[in-house]
Amino acid sequence: MPRPVARALSLVLVATLVGGCGLGSKDAQAKRIRASLTAAEAASPVTGSVTFELELDREAAAELAPDQRAQLETALAASAAAGNPTLKAATGIDSSTKRAVVTFEGTEEPAAVFVDTQLFTKRRNARATERRTWARLDIMDPLTEERPIDLREMTPPQTLTAAATTLSPVHIVELIEGTLTGSVKAKGNEAIGEVQVARFDMNISLDKAMKELDFDDEQREARLRLIRLLGSRNDVLPARAWIDDQGRLRRFEVELDQRVTRRRTNHLKVRLDLDTFGAPVAIEPPSNEVTVTYERFGRLVRSVLPEES
Repeated sequence: MPRPVARALSLVLVATLVGGCGLGSKDAQAKRIRASLTAAEAASPVTGSVTFELELDREAAAELAPDQRAQLETALAASAAAGNPTLKAATGIDSSTKRAVVTFEGTEEPAAVFVDTQLFTKRRNARATERRTWARLDIMDPLTEERPIDLREMTPPQTLTAAATTLSPVHIVELIEGTLTGSVKAKGNEAIGEVQVARFDMNISLDKAMKELDFDDEQREARLRLIRLLGSRNDVLPARAWIDDQGRLRRFEVELDQRVTRRRTNHLKVRLDLDTFGAPVAIEPPSNEVTVTYERFGRLVRSVLPEES
C-alpha cells in the first residue's frame, strides 16, 4: 500500500477511535446526570432553595413605546445598581408524591403548594373579609384557550413571582431527563458549601424530557402549556448540573427565554439547590373551604402578583 494512502487511513482510524471515545464519554456522563435525579429522589424528602433571576433585554429599549421604554429603563437602572432582579425561596420536595412547597424569604406561610399538576397559590388580591385566600388551578384540566401572560405590563418582581408560584420544583428538576448526550461538557470539580461536586453543562430538550418521563399526550401538553403560558417558546434550554460524591443531584440550573414582544426577549434563570436529604417535610395543600378554583392561568397569576412599587 502506498505510504500516503496508508497514512491517510491511519489518520481516519485514529479520528474514528478518538471520536468514538468522545461519544462514549459523553454517553456515560449523560447517564450519570440522569441517574443523579434518581439518586436524589431515592433520598427524598429534600429541603433546599429555588432562585429565579431575570436578565432584561437591554437592546430592545430604543424600539419600545415611550411608556414601556420608561418602565424598562427604570428596571435596567435598578439592575445596573444591584444586579439582575432575583427572587429566592425556600423549598421542600417529596418526590414520592410529586409534592413541593415554596416559601418566600422573610415569610412563614407558603406562597405556593404543588401537588403534581395542581397549583395552589396564596392570593395577594384577596380582600380582608374573604375566607378563600388561596387559589387553585390544575394544569391537567382542559383550560380555556388563552395567550401567554402579558409580560409588557409586568415589573421584574411580578415576572419573577409569576414563575416562582407556578413552576413546581418537582417539574423543574424532572427536566434533567431531557439531557442531550452530545451537548454534555464536564466542567471539573467545585464546592457548594462544604459539599464537593462535579459540574456538568448541557442542553435540555423539553420534548426528550417528556418522552423519558413516559408522559402521554395529555400530560405532555399540560407541562408544555404551562411553560408556554410563562412566555417561553424554545424546546432546547441551556442547563447545568452539580452532582455529589454519592451520585445525588445537588444543584440544577436551567435557562428560559421569555418573549415579551416580537423584538424583546427576557432571560429567566431558574436554580434549584438541594441541601438536606431525608428531612421530614410537611407539604399540605389548603382546604377546600379557603380555596377558590380558577380555570384561567392569567387570572391565577394576577391573584399572586405583588403591587408595583
